[in-house]
Amino acid sequence: MKYTHQQFVIDLAKAKLESQVRKAYILKFNLPVSTRLFTDLVTRNIIFEFKLDKNLNNNMVLASIMAQVTYYIKAHIQLRKKSILPPYFVIAERKLAVIGKTQDFVSFTRNKEYDWTKNASRPDKKLIQNIYDSNILSTYHKYSIIDPKECNLFGGLLLLYLTQP
Repeated sequence: MKYTHQQFVIDLAKAKLESQVRKAYILKFNLPVSTRLFTDLVTRNIIFEFKLDKNLNNNMVLASIMAQVTYYIKAHIQLRKKSILPPYFVIAERKLAVIGKTQDFVSFTRNKEYDWTKNASRPDKKLIQNIYDSNILSTYHKYSIIDPKECNLFGGLLLLYLTQP
């Protein structure tokens, strides 16, 4: 049975946990299940980070989540012999999703002024501020997942990035 957009939106609205948001995205977009390096989901081409209720329209909130993803990017780079850095990331929650390039954040991973020993879910505040100040996030489109047309645009781009060699 096909997982419809309507069911996807209903499941997202009913979600009480991030894992339920992740499950809805997995079902809707037929994502493979892999949780390497403590990220929500990782494929060969995409690092995913799922949230329950975050205002992704607020670039400071998005910078905080992107700082968490930057910790995962750094972990991939440190394990380069065992793991190739996926070229894209997705940050998704119940209403919005963002797709971007991990390469845009690699330069942050080289900065020794950040406390990289912190837990990724509580990233260094200076890293958050520097990501915010860089204005990189303002160049990303925030897809309205509850809108069928926007969701289809997001899904098409997601499929394209997932299937790249």
